[in-house]
Parts: sequence; C-alpha cells; structure tokens
Amino acid sequence: MTAASDADGWIPWLHKPDQRFHDLLGQMYFRVTDHGVESRMDTARCHSNALGFLHGGFLMSFVDMAMFAIIRPRFGKGEGAVTLSCATDFLTGGIVGQPIEAHGEVLKETGKMFFVRGLVTQNGGNVASFTGTMRKIVRRPPPDAPTGQSPPS
Repeated sequence: MTAASDADGWIPWLHKPDQRFHDLLGQMYFRVTDHGVESRMDTARCHSNALGFLHGGFLMSFVDMAMFAIIRPRFGKGEGAVTLSCATDFLTGGIVGQPIEAHGEVLKETGKMFFVRGLVTQNGGNVASFTGTMRKIVRRPPPDAPTGQSPPS
C-alpha cells in the first residue's frame, strides 16, 4: 500500500516495527466490512521464489496472519489464539509487485477452537485457498515486556 494506507478503510496491522517475524514480511493491512475482515499486503521481489512468482512460504505466512485477522473481532480482553493447523492450496502463481488480499469466514467456533476458511486473491483472481484450526488461549505478556505491559493486539 502507499502512504494512503487508510484509503478505503485499510488499517495497518502494526503502526511500527517491533522486531518480530511479521516485520520480515512487510506491512499488512486489514479492514472490517459487512462480510467480515479482509487482509491486504503489497508484494515485492523479496517475496518471490526462483521462478519469479510469489513464494509459497510468503503466501502461507500471509494466510496465517489473515486467519488471525478473521477471528480477531471475536476476542475478548486478554484473549488470543494459536494456529493448530493450516492447509493452503495454491491455485495459480502470484504476481510480484501486485497486492494480495485475503478474506474468509469462521466456519465454527467452540469454547476452545475456531475453524476458518478463505481465499487469497490478486487482481480479482484466486491465488490460494486455505482452511485452518485455531486454539483459543489467554494472552500473556511476552517474557521481555516490562511488568504490567500487555502485547499488542
């Protein structure tokens, strides 16, 4: 996304780098719509494989983060989740330099689990489909956080 990241309702996933894995991927954006939560990322050469398409590992990392965006509105204070399983089916090669988007839905929520599915799209075409199972957890501050500080949402 460009500097106008809030255009059309897109909100940055993080407002500043925090030296965790997602910093390596680049900024992700999300927005809440009438149909749920959508995620979006710009793509660059650093996301490519040797064939010049988007790398499968990059797409799978994007999918994992998108699944959290999908379930996040259902969290209460101090709640979070971890991924138990994630299946990704690649439908076509993603084009470097063009944004990717993900949207999906919660198929089922139980007392301890979320079951989700969705699609990764680019320019209106399907790049990948995904399903995942997430386990609800109580969020704890990271070991290096000062006492009383909670991790970012």
